[in-house]
Amino acid sequence: MQMTKEQKLIQEFEKYIQSNDIESIYNHLPRFLKTYQKLSRRMDRILNQTDKQQLDMLKLKEKVEDRNNKINLLLNSIGQGFLSFDQDMKIESEYSKEAYILLNQDIYNKNIVQILYPDDKEKQEFVEQTLKNILGQDFAKQEILLSLLDNEFFINNKYLNVEYKVLDDKHFMMIITDITETKQMAKKVQQEQQILKMAVNVVTSTDQFLEIKDDFTTLCNKIDDFKTLDTIKSLQREIHTFKGLFAQKDLVFIVEKLHDFESYIQKSIKNNKIELYIIELTSNEILSWLDQDIEILKDILGEDFFTHGNYMSIKKDRLSKLYDDVATYIKTKNETMLDTIQTEVQQLQYHCIDIYFNPYKTMIVELANRLDKLINPPVFDIQEIYLSDKYKVFFNSLVHIFRNGIDHGIEDIETRYELNKPLEATISCKVFQEDNTLKIIIEDDGRGIDIQNIKQKAIEKEIYSSKVIDLLSEDDILMTIFHDNFSTRETISDISGRGVGLASVLEELKKLNGSIKIENRFQYGLKFIFSLPLNSDHKSNEYDFLNKLTKRTVEYIKNDLAIDIDTNYNITTSTFIECQELNSYIILSKDMNSTIFIGASKKLALKLIEQFISADYDKETLSLLKIENLSELLNIVVGNILQDLDIIKNGGKVDISTPVILNKDKCLEKFQNKQVIQP
Repeated sequence: MQMTKEQKLIQEFEKYIQSNDIESIYNHLPRFLKTYQKLSRRMDRILNQTDKQQLDMLKLKEKVEDRNNKINLLLNSIGQGFLSFDQDMKIESEYSKEAYILLNQDIYNKNIVQILYPDDKEKQEFVEQTLKNILGQDFAKQEILLSLLDNEFFINNKYLNVEYKVLDDKHFMMIITDITETKQMAKKVQQEQQILKMAVNVVTSTDQFLEIKDDFTTLCNKIDDFKTLDTIKSLQREIHTFKGLFAQKDLVFIVEKLHDFESYIQKSIKNNKIELYIIELTSNEILSWLDQDIEILKDILGEDFFTHGNYMSIKKDRLSKLYDDVATYIKTKNETMLDTIQTEVQQLQYHCIDIYFNPYKTMIVELANRLDKLINPPVFDIQEIYLSDKYKVFFNSLVHIFRNGIDHGIEDIETRYELNKPLEATISCKVFQEDNTLKIIIEDDGRGIDIQNIKQKAIEKEIYSSKVIDLLSEDDILMTIFHDNFSTRETISDISGRGVGLASVLEELKKLNGSIKIENRFQYGLKFIFSLPLNSDHKSNEYDFLNKLTKRTVEYIKNDLAIDIDTNYNITTSTFIECQELNSYIILSKDMNSTIFIGASKKLALKLIEQFISADYDKETLSLLKIENLSELLNIVVGNILQDLDIIKNGGKVDISTPVILNKDKCLEKFQNKQVIQP
């Protein structure tokens, strides 16, 4: 008698069970379950036939059940959960004991998708629709659609891997595996790798790391100076930069802590009220965040490693040159050699700038890998230039340029392919001296800047009005990316999104009297060109002057004139300004070349009149006096502040023009596309 397909299958499975061939059982399980379901339905029909047929069927049923029990016993010992469900996502009666244990509930007739996504209606709908679309498709299309579904879940404090199998046009099978131990082991390995990376990174740039550590300690010790609304933005920039620097060194704990701290600062700025967490935060508590990483480094590198900061490395050729120059002076008694020797001794304390840029090479590659972006090895062309520590903070702030370049600038592989660009992106950095100027050029071949997007975001954030922004040049619009709290990102990550990083770069650039030019090729790349004077130690710092000017103006109005005004002011150097109802400007020339601009509302101008003048005047006279007193205010404050500048104390000369007064319409016309300093 010829055997049926079902009998052959039963016989086949009996062999697998007897031989304990788990792999074959696992591979043929969907086929068996499908056949078993057919047999069950056939048996139900036959049972309604003759007694003899019923008896035969009962024997067959007993035989199948016996085989099924053996299979269930085997499946329940494998350590994986098996279940089947229909096109309505309802779990059927055929499921293993392990499935019940792993899902931690009575699963019969439950919706499998709702079990996997109990609180996500949107995800439930997507998965259900995807599974229904799979039915009736060929194998290739089924595999593509299945690849869209999640495979890992965290249920009942366990990490579970889920695999889908299509049984027929109406049924699915699911295989569930507990991968908790594997995940925990992988996490432990990842943590150990992270710690090793941190140690290697710190060792390879010891001097820079110890400097960053000391600078962070200094900031922590004066944390109480940053607990007002007037100073909180400055703290935000400092914290954001340190977060980037510590992330560059692969530190484990401090980066996460600083990211959370930033969130409290951001909330304080948004609500115009300092968060209690910040008020109560102590310097010791902030330092403890770093101590966790330091203790790990001490365990690996030893206690003596942190005494390295008491020493500095000097190249032999620099010492040799100093020795030769000293020997020449002893022989010749040439007095001009003394200046040379003095300069050389002073410069022995300087760092070669490559210590600030070399760590960026590794950071760029690692961050690109983390964000799944293909990138060529970054090209760094750094001249051997020795500079004092005054440039250090600015060099450190450039971490935001590189991080933003990878996060915002470099596209994903699919986008680059669609644009017919090389799949591997390119980032380069060139640093060189040109006369008495330090040039830093950072360039990438990413997406560049979408001018229209920048304009829209600037209007949304009320940086510019829609009327004003249409008058701006493209260069002015590009500079908007350096504005405080400006970002095109909708979400905040530990990499970017707060709109603080680039503002920090510009802040430090101003302190060095530096300038920046942006060359933008939308969809094809972006170039930052920084220029910093190298011989300006004796000259006035424009940014310091502007800070003093702004603060003194506010103090003069509030204290001397007893007029209550908003002390939350902005300091900007711009090629376009938004004029007030009344405006005045002064031109500085000779050793300091600047245009100082100040604007006021009519209301403030009237208050100034009341403080300067006590007599009664008609409306026409008062209108004139409003303008005159605004000019006088600017004249008084600028004149006083200039006396405090080093450039004046050291014999320098600065000419001050007569204050010029303009109404709003004339002001817009006159200052369009002209560089001014605006407190």
